[in-house]
Amino acid sequence: MKWRWALFVILTLSLGAVLVWRYRSLVALNDTIEAARRSLAQKKIDHGNEKAASERSLLAADQLALHADRAVVLSLRRELDAIKQRAAHPAQTRVTQGSQELAIIPPSLADVPISYRDWRNVGADSPEAAIETTLWAAAGGDTEVMASLLELDASVRQRSEELLKSLPDDFQSQFSTVEQFVAFMTVRDVPLGSAQVMRRLPLPDGEGLAIKLINPDGDAKMLLLTSRQVGNAWKLVVPESAIDHYFLYLQGHLPTGR
Repeated sequence: MKWRWALFVILTLSLGAVLVWRYRSLVALNDTIEAARRSLAQKKIDHGNEKAASERSLLAADQLALHADRAVVLSLRRELDAIKQRAAHPAQTRVTQGSQELAIIPPSLADVPISYRDWRNVGADSPEAAIETTLWAAAGGDTEVMASLLELDASVRQRSEELLKSLPDDFQSQFSTVEQFVAFMTVRDVPLGSAQVMRRLPLPDGEGLAIKLINPDGDAKMLLLTSRQVGNAWKLVVPESAIDHYFLYLQGHLPTGR
């Protein structure tokens, strides 16, 4: 009888040892699987970050190419237009009425649609002037002039700085101010067509301007911009939605077509 009891104890202890061993093996296996999952997830994250960084670099390069292309094309077009104007109108800048010589006053954006070839740097003494000078700067890729005409509220400035810091270092180094970065990004949204100020609306924090932009194909879109007087100059207030748009573009979520 004793030997049966001893055999029972031995079998019980053996079974317990096997169960403990299997439990420990299962825990170790689960730990191994979990570690593999974490490693795979981290690799996916790293790959995603590398891919996103690569895409942002390509989009930044595309933006730089856009500025270079636009500057060259615009310069050539202006030279060609100037030659045509001189050939067609040798004395285009002045007319004579009786014995008095009068200067021709160029049209204003508030009067008629004006082609990008005729946009001028007219300063920023009025909201309309600030609009035309901004368009002129955008058409020629002059981000310094354009940046001087942009007004960024605190939240927009913070969002813009965060976006700029997410881009490659060599891209960031090209801008001394966040306004220059925003101006640089805005250039791609200005079509080389024509523009007109359709209406001016008083706002609590400035003046609202309804702008009609017409692209070279004749398609038109309306924009409502806010202009605010800062010191002696009028500036264009950058909306937060514009920065959100640039964020999506640089993350590769928007088309990169020019």
